This record gives sequence, structure tokens and C-alpha cells, in this order.
Amino acid sequence: MNISFQGYMENEATFLAEGVLTAGHPVTVSGNGTVAESKAGELFAGVAARQEGDYAAVQTHGFVTLGYDPENAPTLGMCGLAAAGGGLVKKLDGGRMALVVSLDETAKTAGIIL
Repeated sequence: MNISFQGYMENEATFLAEGVLTAGHPVTVSGNGTVAESKAGELFAGVAARQEGDYAAVQTHGFVTLGYDPENAPTLGMCGLAAAGGGLVKKLDGGRMALVVSLDETAKTAGIIL
């Protein structure tokens, strides 16, 4: 048996997309039923899974792998997170609480259960 978090409680919701979203980047609710790429310091609602025209599937729960800001790297365990800009996340006291289950310090990625 191997460790696997893929598929664990994954949920997606469909939103209107403000502009072009990049799959795998954090997104923030920017209006009624609308999401945009998260800016630095914003608490993100989820992670863009894909965009089709004006609509975006946003993963709001479950396991994701996100890049992180090495200056404010998340820590293993329960950790407050916020967007760092450029599709990255960072550790932030008072941020969105999530379970960080793995860190790759070479690739600067974190395995996170939202």
C-alpha cells in the first residue's frame, strides 16, 4: 500500500470566471457567483480546476498541490494560508485553515487538503 490523498473529499463548484484563470492557481470570489485569480494576501476560496469559456470549475475541498512562496513557506499540519500572488500560496496567521500533508522544498510545492 502507498500513501495517497488524491480524490479525498474532492468537491468542485461552477462559477463565472472573471478573466482568464489558470488551472491549479488559487481563486477568490470577486462578485456574485464569480471568481478571479487571487491577488497577494487574499484568502482564497478554492483552486481553479479548469475553465470553459465564461465558466470555471473551482475545487473547494479535497487534496491539491500548490506552489508556495519560499519566504513564507507553509508548515506541516494545520496551517493558515493565503494567496501569495502569481498562483502561489503562503503561510499567514489568520489565513484559510488547511491541512498541509507534504512539502517539497526543492519544487516549492505543498500537498494540501482544503
